[in-house]
Amino acid sequence: MDSVYQLQTLNKIMCEQLKCYDILTPMILGVAGGNSLEHIDINKIDKVYK
Repeated sequence: MDSVYQLQTLNKIMCEQLKCYDILTPMILGVAGGNSLEHIDINKIDKVYK
């Protein structure tokens, strides 16, 4: 349901996690639709497992 804002909430959480932790190779589960991948900084992260 659109009124739940699940995708928006998960997107915000993933954005915060990618900014909070200094990681080079994160694994992101449950992003088949690509939600949150726009927050990956290609200048800081070497490889992403999804």
